[in-house]
Amino acid sequence: MALKKKKIAIAGIGTVGKGLVKILEQFGSELPNLMVSAIASRKKIKLPKKKIFKDTVILNDAKKLTNFDDYDILVELIGGEKGVAKEIVINALKKKKHVVTANKALVSKQWKNINYISKVNNCSIKYEAAVAGGVPIIKIIDEFLMSNKIIY
Repeated sequence: MALKKKKIAIAGIGTVGKGLVKILEQFGSELPNLMVSAIASRKKIKLPKKKIFKDTVILNDAKKLTNFDDYDILVELIGGEKGVAKEIVINALKKKKHVVTANKALVSKQWKNINYISKVNNCSIKYEAAVAGGVPIIKIIDEFLMSNKIIY
């Protein structure tokens, strides 16, 4: 049985966003069930001519993602605890979209709210890149230290 193609929307093409695009350009052919459906960037960008970017919509304002639904996973790389980053993450979670973020400020200041919304809507928020410099500690805590009580 073929796996359903997953569509990602990327918000923010700064240093981390450019790095993600470069990785997807390099390894996209090894990810046949993944495609980039949208990229939101204030700066003009030119996408690589690779299959993974074939039908990508470019948005000049990340806020436009609130009216864009053609994705399964939002990758938020804008930063900041308020403003458009918070708005698009909450909007995505309410639309039952999964979220991946490297946004330390958002995770630290808005965690209770975004975690609650993700649980209510049965979707995931992955934030390991926002914690401890990307050290894979969150997976260890979530999956291997479940019997311990961590208070936040």
